[in-house]
Amino acid sequence: MVKTLLKAGKNPTRASLVHAADNVNTTLPYLLKGVRVTTSQKCHDYFPVSQLRLAKYSLEGGYYTPIGPLVNGRPRPKHAKC
Repeated sequence: MVKTLLKAGKNPTRASLVHAADNVNTTLPYLLKGVRVTTSQKCHDYFPVSQLRLAKYSLEGGYYTPIGPLVNGRPRPKHAKC
């Protein structure tokens, strides 16, 4: 949100905030390494996080162990040119 506000300009208007929120492309330190936060007005993609990584819970240790690589949680349609 902070990056969106900074991108909206010194005196943000509703229009500049909507434009800044519609065009996000960044990484965040608290997400898994490699996960990008993106939105796109052109592609009608308003879900910022679309990658995930499966994890297995250990009953003995009480922790999660990652399984496999990052996967797309929402694959893009084949006809989209975005």
